[in-house]
Amino acid sequence: MDNLVFKIIMFVCSYMTLPIMYGMLRNEAKPKKNLLIGTTIPLWERDTKEVKDIVKEYKKNMDISFLVLTLLSFAIFFFKYTSVLFFYAMAWLIAAMAVVFIVYIKYRNKLMKLKKEKGWNGYSVNKVAVDTKAAAAEIKILNMKWFIAPTVLSFLPVALGAGDIIIRGGDIISIVSVSICAMMFLMVLLCPLFYHFINRQKKDAINMDVSITNLLTRVRRYNQTKMWLVCAWLTAVYNIAVYVFMKLEFYSGLGFIIASVAYAVLLMYFAIRCEFAVRKSQQKISETAVDEKYFDDDDKWIGGMFYYNPHDCHNVVNARIGIGTTMNMAKPAGKILMGFTVLCLLAMPVLGIWLMMEEFTPIKIETTENSIQVVHLVKEYEIPLEDIVSYDVIENLPSMNKVVGTNMDKLYKGVFNVEGYGNCNLCLDPTGDKFIFITTEDKEGEKVYIIGADDDAVIDNTLNFIEEAEK
Repeated sequence: MDNLVFKIIMFVCSYMTLPIMYGMLRNEAKPKKNLLIGTTIPLWERDTKEVKDIVKEYKKNMDISFLVLTLLSFAIFFFKYTSVLFFYAMAWLIAAMAVVFIVYIKYRNKLMKLKKEKGWNGYSVNKVAVDTKAAAAEIKILNMKWFIAPTVLSFLPVALGAGDIIIRGGDIISIVSVSICAMMFLMVLLCPLFYHFINRQKKDAINMDVSITNLLTRVRRYNQTKMWLVCAWLTAVYNIAVYVFMKLEFYSGLGFIIASVAYAVLLMYFAIRCEFAVRKSQQKISETAVDEKYFDDDDKWIGGMFYYNPHDCHNVVNARIGIGTTMNMAKPAGKILMGFTVLCLLAMPVLGIWLMMEEFTPIKIETTENSIQVVHLVKEYEIPLEDIVSYDVIENLPSMNKVVGTNMDKLYKGVFNVEGYGNCNLCLDPTGDKFIFITTEDKEGEKVYIIGADDDAVIDNTLNFIEEAEK
């Protein structure tokens, strides 16, 4: 893949998180469900000078953070090597998330301090919100039959791929293709289950007004319905695209990337659209909810975002605003998920370090009595001398696309579809001057290897070794 194309993809994939987080957190400066920057503030106190000053300063600092982080993100285009670029992108992503969260928590704490000083405390929601008459009101949810069509559509690539493996035998491309399609099919299967589970969560009560509670709940569930249906259909279409591109051998890698990026962007677009539709409705509905007996559960939300309530039997609860859900951190499942999430975030720059080791570790070609071994961190290939039917040295690599493996500025490793040769096993530095082209044949059929080393002398010695073995 062209280096500029990769940089653009990495920039989009990492940067798109920032405007989403920035937009959502800055949107918290608009009151919704008695909440303002994650703090329960009564409707009749929102226009006081102290509150307005904190909100104004919050928006200003959030804007400055967004601008600075955006400028720093463009540094991606100045890195030469793939692994270094990836490391910077992941480190920047974690820093960006940390910065906007810090700004949010800082001003949330300021509002909490002001609230405490003014004595703006509502009623606890431990039991009242659950026991309200609204819990008995029926709100229709979507019939599961609407998920049948995308489920069937997403199963087709799995069935066709499995059929290809049974009829023609399974190579690595077919196995990877079917595995991806099977995972996407599982995701479509889970969509109606998650939808049904989430819609069984308790309703959005902000005060004693049953009509307000039901209205807020309808808004949330209507948009959740749209989101899960869209997710099921998009995943089904993506599954078909994956299968089709995997069948087009030469363009499989590029096609898979294009399909994946399009799928992620469209899914994110619809999720954000539904999220802000709910937030806008919550804002309008909350403005009509003038009730002095409002609910206040700020003490259950760490930093305004993380739900911690040992008295709540639920593992999963609705997010405070929008259509999302979150885990109860007081429960073992919540603690496990939080720990796993933190580990995944920390693993991203670690993955960048590992990629740098991959890219900059020299490739070694070693010879034994009966074989040629290609070593890169570990032994990648062992080519028996008796299986070699032809070999050559080339100075210019033919056009190729990665099928499975690593494709970086200083490392091609794995299975590549090479123009004129089909699928070949590669382990080389594409910036090198010489490469050995080896064709072997054994009981499994013909295989083609293209290998290289940093030192041209190693290439020459390997060729001499093969020549001597043929005599």
